[in-house]
Amino acid sequence: SEMCIRDRLFGIPISVKDCIIQKGFDCTCGVARMINKPFKEDGLCLKLLRKQGAIPFVRANVPQALFINESVNHIWGRARNPWNKDRSVGGSSGGDAGLVAARCAPLAIGSDVAGSIRLPALYCGVYGFKPTAGRVTKEGNAILSKIPKQGNLSIASTVGPIGRCVDDLVLMMKSFFDEEMWAQDPYLPKVPWNEEILSQEIGKPFRIGYITNSEFFGVSAANKRAVQESVQALEKAGMVLVPLEFPNFQEMALNFMEISSSEGGMKKLFDATAGEELIHEYKTMVRFSKIPRWLRKVLAPVLNMVNQHRASEIMKVSYGKNAGEYFDVNRRMLLNQQIMLEFWKKHNLDALLTPTAATPAVPHGKSQKLFLSCCYSFVFNLLNYPTGSVPITQVRDGEEKYTKEDCKFEGDMFFKVAQQAMEGSKGLPVGVQISTLPFEDEKCLKIMKLLEENIGKHSFAI
Repeated sequence: SEMCIRDRLFGIPISVKDCIIQKGFDCTCGVARMINKPFKEDGLCLKLLRKQGAIPFVRANVPQALFINESVNHIWGRARNPWNKDRSVGGSSGGDAGLVAARCAPLAIGSDVAGSIRLPALYCGVYGFKPTAGRVTKEGNAILSKIPKQGNLSIASTVGPIGRCVDDLVLMMKSFFDEEMWAQDPYLPKVPWNEEILSQEIGKPFRIGYITNSEFFGVSAANKRAVQESVQALEKAGMVLVPLEFPNFQEMALNFMEISSSEGGMKKLFDATAGEELIHEYKTMVRFSKIPRWLRKVLAPVLNMVNQHRASEIMKVSYGKNAGEYFDVNRRMLLNQQIMLEFWKKHNLDALLTPTAATPAVPHGKSQKLFLSCCYSFVFNLLNYPTGSVPITQVRDGEEKYTKEDCKFEGDMFFKVAQQAMEGSKGLPVGVQISTLPFEDEKCLKIMKLLEENIGKHSFAI
């Protein structure tokens, strides 16, 4: 019993995303040049889990160089969704979510910089949690660059768990919090895990705002219903639910994209792959990234004229930036964080309930043209709010469509691909996400647990 108290993960086999450094194994990140280069030691984040008794036993598939919401590369091939093999498991932690959903692994460690834990959890009908960046060490999360450190400090990646219940997420989260984490990563704020928040009885009911939809990318009927059912479940638990509109949502989504594209020409992707043939799923992104800046100024108004308003907005922001412009986009990020905080205080919120994405799992290959549907996830990376994905329901008869009632941009390129994605989607899992303020990770998990307990039995793929 003494061992079990000390070793929280004693004897539990875990899946390890193929960008987490593991002793004796390659860490390919889906890139061929990383084959046959096994590491001599575990990375810190995995070392902490192994110290708690975890048994890393399988490496999980990822997209080539970790850039897209699909898990496919030239080394391992394509990860398939256990709910429907013609559907994506998401990315970049898609292999982990698929393994957990298929009962191949009870628990997994993934990473998230643009929804990379939460989107796969949504697509595969399991639970996933993105901690506050800076709460848990990311040392041991491989970086495919000449200098193996993250260059984009504005939107930082973070490791986190994927599991089949909230308790499993909590178990892994607690396991990171060891004195060794701060000793080896002293730049990490020393904010210990607060178990009392999770274990204490709820006194004053939580005040939870909820957002069902945003005009910038309207969500499908099934995804809206998932939010509505979550609202009912939390109200049944005695919580106070407040309907709200997302402040500055389009600007936040575009701000994320202008920061992410600041290098220009997808330089990071080409550096990472070092001449390797790119997978088909990058075709649209690469073509778009190569449009010179002078031509973007011409094309943006033309796209507006032909009813491609969202593509026009993306065209205006996704180009390489000089140092001064990069400082400006970071100032906009700080402004967006301030706007959200003021919104939070105005409504006296404890948490926010939103869709995780606009659609359920997309067909293979569609991720490149539906990246914008993930904006509900990546805005919380911009804000750096701890956020967790909770499975709620499945697509029903009559919900296998995407219509003008779902989205005001009827007929544009994203609308048409969303329509195609919803065809044949009956039975796919649909969920929501819960977010709290930075460093309120325990509160976020507590509300996720409350939702889990009150939503009723959820089906799994297997």
